[in-house]
Amino acid sequence: MRFRKPFFWIVLLVALSWIPLAQRPVFAAETLLEYGVDLVSNYVFRGDDLFVAKFAEDKEPQGGFNTAPALQPSLTFLAPGGFSLGLWGSFALTNRDRDDPNTVVSEADLGSLDELDITLDYSWENPLGSFSAGYVVYTLTNPRGGANLDEIFFSWGLPFMEALGPTLSHAAAASGTGHYTAFSIGGGNALSWGVSVGLGKREMPSGSGSPVETREAGSPLHKHEIPGSDSTTIVTGIQDITAKVGYAFGDFSLSLTVANRPKALLHDFDGLPDGKFTDPKTGNLEAIPGNLIWLTFSYGGSVEGQEGAHNQREGNGLGYRRCPRFNPGLNSIREFVGDLHQIVVRIAKIQRVQHGAGAGAPHRSE
Repeated sequence: MRFRKPFFWIVLLVALSWIPLAQRPVFAAETLLEYGVDLVSNYVFRGDDLFVAKFAEDKEPQGGFNTAPALQPSLTFLAPGGFSLGLWGSFALTNRDRDDPNTVVSEADLGSLDELDITLDYSWENPLGSFSAGYVVYTLTNPRGGANLDEIFFSWGLPFMEALGPTLSHAAAASGTGHYTAFSIGGGNALSWGVSVGLGKREMPSGSGSPVETREAGSPLHKHEIPGSDSTTIVTGIQDITAKVGYAFGDFSLSLTVANRPKALLHDFDGLPDGKFTDPKTGNLEAIPGNLIWLTFSYGGSVEGQEGAHNQREGNGLGYRRCPRFNPGLNSIREFVGDLHQIVVRIAKIQRVQHGAGAGAPHRSE
């Protein structure tokens, strides 16, 4: 791994974690683990449609709503002192294998993108806010999928406007030049919402080379100037502006997410830095969609010895994969139903008295 300024990061983390002012771990030792599973209509991460190759496989132009569902389970083990170990997976439910087994495997073979991520995290609190820092490895479980990636990350839950949960976060490639910085806010309980703005920095191919036939991904072949392999440029800008609204019912939740992508070049991975794709039907170059929309159906909970201890874990806004937040609304629903039952029983007693049933008439005990 190559860490560009290790001394700076070490000094910063040590300073923030050892401020002698009522420091305490974010997670109570009584919380053992958090678990969950998401069913998503498409796999989107930091504004990237990671299953975009399905459009080419289906001979369709890229669009804002991609029907490429995936199952994404998660499990997070919590340890005393604020440490945690998270496991997160993603498994495509469609287009897992290409029809022709002799065809060279590409990203249209969504099964090759099955993923298992491992996150080591340390979180703490002090009067300056809540903090989280750690290391994550993004692993493609299928050897055909390509190289694995890793990042170091840091997030800061700001100590003001707590109702909005403002969070500033940063992730940097442990071996590479990529960076992602996000600011997010959100709130709600049963009905929740969140908005984040992410700034990206990516190394993209540039320059010029000999015209070669390319854009294989299910589209007609065309000749374009392909950049030389040793010619790259750094692209920066707003990578995504993402808004999410969700509703929780018990241990389940349903959410709708929309991501705006102001700079298409940050999402162009076909080797041509033009922010466009080839329409497989017409062969024409078209602009990469500026907006994505997808649905998420979630189930999750926690195993803990003290009620509510895990709720402090909510909201880092970072955009890396980890155990999602869950609204523990089941107890509230049970309490509401119990109170409603008491009201109905009392009304029934009053009606019996008014109709001469008398206080001694047989009835259920409350």
